Amino acid sequence: MMTTGYCGSCECLFMSSLVKWQMKNMKAKTLTVFDFDDTLVKTTCRIKVITKTGREKWLDPATFNQYNPRKGEQFCFQEFAEVKEPVMLSHMDKFKRDIVTNKKVYILTSRDKRRPIRKFLADIGIDVSKVAVITLGSSNPEDKADWLQHKAQKYNFDSVYFADDSPKNIEAVKNRFEKTSKRVILDLVT
Repeated sequence: MMTTGYCGSCECLFMSSLVKWQMKNMKAKTLTVFDFDDTLVKTTCRIKVITKTGREKWLDPATFNQYNPRKGEQFCFQEFAEVKEPVMLSHMDKFKRDIVTNKKVYILTSRDKRRPIRKFLADIGIDVSKVAVITLGSSNPEDKADWLQHKAQKYNFDSVYFADDSPKNIEAVKNRFEKTSKRVILDLVT
């Protein structure tokens, strides 16, 4: 069971029944952001790792999230040019509800192409005009934290809801918002 917790000078909350109730009753202007792979959908896309000796191995996104790169390794994300064999996960229900209740919902992904995601969303009947797909082309957790911080500050959001399957991404965002007055709700998808 996930718990509710607080850290530093901001409220970093982890999903619980209490948090879900608080989000439902929040009147603040909330930046709502979801990761895509292994948060909203599970796909068969994999990351190719090329070692410094030229050997290749393949990792799924969950394994890659825990992977510690070795010196000289290169990564190829070519399979992420499409959404391969998607299976919707439970957070897709919340995502769909949030599209109805919020003006704009964001997908913030490490992928470098947004078109396959937008096509997938349209194919399942989602109004893509209500979803901004942000592609970073980077798996560095600090890049997600940078984007969230910039967006929250630029548009003066009172609070941030961020769902992601990567503990590294959740931790980077938590650390980034610790010293701000923004309310941050972090949802680690397991």
